[in-house]
Amino acid sequence: MGSQSLPQKEAAAFKRLMKCHEDKQYKNGLRFAKQILGNSKTADHGETLAVKGLLLLGLGKKDEALDSVKKGLKSDLKSHVCWHAYGLINRSERKYEEAIKCFRNALRFDPENLQVLRDLSVLQIHTRDLEGYRDSRHQMFQLKPTQRASWSGLAMSYHLAGDFDMAVHILEEFRKSQKNVNRDLVGHFMKKMFNKKNDYDYEHSELLLYQSMVLQESGDLSGALKHLEEYEEGIFDKIKVFELKGKLNFILKNYEEATKIYGDLIERNQENSLYFTELVATKQLESNEDIINMYTEFKEKYPKSRVIKVLLLKALTGSGFESELDLCLKIAIRKGVSSILKELSFIYSDTSKLEVLQNLLLQYVANLKKHSSFDDTSPNAETPSSMLWSYYLLANHFDNVKQYDEALPLINLAIDHTPTVVELYMLKAKILKHSTDPYQAVQSIKEAQTMDASDRYVGSKCAKYMLRAGQIEEAVEMMGNFTKPGEEPLGYLDETQCTWFMIEMALAYKKQGNIGEALKQCFEVKRYFEEVSEDQLDFHLFSMSRMRLCAYVDLLRLEDSIIKYGFYEKAAHIAVHIYLAMHDGAKTETVTNGVHQSVADLNESELRKMKNKAKKAKRKEQEAKTKAETKPKIGNSKKMEDEPEKPAKKVFDAQQLAKTTTPLNEAINFLKPLQELLGDRIETHLAAFEIFYRKEKTLLMLQAAKRAHIIDKKHPKVIENVKKYNDYVSCKKFQSTVQSVLEANDMQIIV
Repeated sequence: MGSQSLPQKEAAAFKRLMKCHEDKQYKNGLRFAKQILGNSKTADHGETLAVKGLLLLGLGKKDEALDSVKKGLKSDLKSHVCWHAYGLINRSERKYEEAIKCFRNALRFDPENLQVLRDLSVLQIHTRDLEGYRDSRHQMFQLKPTQRASWSGLAMSYHLAGDFDMAVHILEEFRKSQKNVNRDLVGHFMKKMFNKKNDYDYEHSELLLYQSMVLQESGDLSGALKHLEEYEEGIFDKIKVFELKGKLNFILKNYEEATKIYGDLIERNQENSLYFTELVATKQLESNEDIINMYTEFKEKYPKSRVIKVLLLKALTGSGFESELDLCLKIAIRKGVSSILKELSFIYSDTSKLEVLQNLLLQYVANLKKHSSFDDTSPNAETPSSMLWSYYLLANHFDNVKQYDEALPLINLAIDHTPTVVELYMLKAKILKHSTDPYQAVQSIKEAQTMDASDRYVGSKCAKYMLRAGQIEEAVEMMGNFTKPGEEPLGYLDETQCTWFMIEMALAYKKQGNIGEALKQCFEVKRYFEEVSEDQLDFHLFSMSRMRLCAYVDLLRLEDSIIKYGFYEKAAHIAVHIYLAMHDGAKTETVTNGVHQSVADLNESELRKMKNKAKKAKRKEQEAKTKAETKPKIGNSKKMEDEPEKPAKKVFDAQQLAKTTTPLNEAINFLKPLQELLGDRIETHLAAFEIFYRKEKTLLMLQAAKRAHIIDKKHPKVIENVKKYNDYVSCKKFQSTVQSVLEANDMQIIV
């Protein structure tokens, strides 16, 4: 408790104040705070000031909230409420280390405060302080040993910290305690009392699956298999159980049992290729003939399965492959399956199979022209659409093998044959794009879009092609067709984190020389990934309370490597390339109305046009910002109090980004995540070398050159960088310690 006490009347008001904060009735709570602080004797009551700050934070008044909490803390340094409130303020600003310190101070004065412990544990797992998280979950378990979340949270804390034996022991003890529980009765009770949608049994099922997961990761595979077999009836996700049993039996060399399990899985789902490849392994089929026989049997048993046909084509060779491919292509052409070549993409890595594919497609086109059938001897004529799709597939094939001069006439023939098929214009646009004619590609994709204006995929492709052709305003307008009426397109795309569009915009602006806008899009993409990482804060307690333990562990591991996926790598390399160019050409380039461009590259009319475009874009951005700030949200006043306050979204200014005086330092900020998570990509180390070469960081240059050399020592850029490094080292003098490191490593990177 705090060192300050309240009179009876104010104490009652303080209880109501706390209730208002719990119920998120911020404005009502402020009235009670005013009542307490209005009394001269309690005007500096620390806990009231702290809670008032939290109420102001809920209303979005962050500066006032911080001042109020600080005043409260200054008035009562021994109050856990004040320290807790200060921690919540820091958490809202994403100052997690400071928030953790505040929560620890709060626990010094109230060690058994469950809410503070809960908030502390959430931040510890969020910042991956696994040791601290384990200690906090242990304290929470001691305070509430009867709660399911206490057991599961304690087990998970040991699991994530790598102590598998203790995690298994905790889960087993908890499972034993559930033996005498009537789960049907408890589930019914929870549904009635707490309005839960899921049964109690489902949570128990998730706990059993999580226990199996921990057993597997501990290396006790036989124990994990025994656990699954013993408690299979209590697990609702039967597919997951079968998959785990099949995998574990295979690893433990129980091939007969594994074969039976994968056979059952295939009977349930014939479109999962993993089941078939695992079945080949469990049957220990080594010869290609045995594999072909197995796939042939399955094809006869499940004639509608597309996956089996593709796997059979992968295994077949020679005349058998040709006859099977002939049958597959004919069915696809008759049905108008435009994506068939994507399913058969493996053919393009095998020259003999590729030749068979091309010969068959050429044969179809020739025979359909002459006889209206696929074969010379066939008496049955094919439908006119067969000619159309034969043209389409052959043109698509020539595009895939980069024979654009052959592909373009064929797709034109298909369009002349049936000018109302959207896919034809899209393929023509694709061919034109690959043949480096982006403007004609845009015209073709526009025709496809006008034929089906409501199709988001076609519209998005059209916008992408426009950006590639430098038509930025037109692309934004195109994307505006799919936003809410009256909503500014760029704002909507930013809100929905449309990353691919931002990347394409960055490339388009970079191509035009508008590096400020290009960098702005790169920073937006970086912010998206930061927000995705921060959003996991909402799931830490939810996953524990709902017992979604396996999914939660997978989420944590995904978040730790989120930058490996998506578009961050592209955005980072674009930004690094721009910053390197800024550093190299800082003396010759100028910034005019946000357009960073060498004046010598533009004539007067082009420069004037770019200035006007930049001014117009800036004016639109300012108008949208003003409109967003002034426009009231109808019917949303109540919701504002119900939603927790989040940090304000970062706003990037293109002009300020283009005027940076430390381009290499900014480039390093984009590079660091790549070095941490994408160290296996040669592009990461090539970019690192270019940055550190310009910063004259010799040891970091050496590190980047060595890592790139290990990945691909014959890469032209690696050879060039090694030469640059050796030339640089040969004409410089270094301290004795640095020189010894360079001499010890010099021979290792010479090509």
